[in-house]
Amino acid sequence: MTSTVGGVTGPLFGSIFLRLAQVVGEKETASLRDLAQMFQASLNGSIDLREARVEEKTLFDALSPTVESLKKSAKQKKSLVTALEDAISESKKGAESTCDMLVRKGCAKYLGERAVGHIDPGDMSANFILKSFYDVVMT
Repeated sequence: MTSTVGGVTGPLFGSIFLRLAQVVGEKETASLRDLAQMFQASLNGSIDLREARVEEKTLFDALSPTVESLKKSAKQKKSLVTALEDAISESKKGAESTCDMLVRKGCAKYLGERAVGHIDPGDMSANFILKSFYDVVMT
């Protein structure tokens, strides 16, 4: 993914998946705590790579609330299914919050005001990734 997907998307999502995998390592199953650590590592790696923050209309607007929700659910000892449902909801809220933001970083920065009124695609992609985790758990 890192070398075949164009722009910053390939390295960014490649880094996310690499960090997710590094945390879980050789484990065949992952706990909610593992999942929270996996997404925290992916967030940290993405920030290192991209130097972006929340409210800059980047995938961090969805990824950051995902991490916080998973950590909170792990502390509260929620079920994995409930924790993922909560994280998906928070991720979606984060993605939707980008609709009225001006792009400050990334490939869409050149769009300027024209990007206002549109949800950041990276944020929706992060939400879809989280939904994929949920789908795997539910099968």
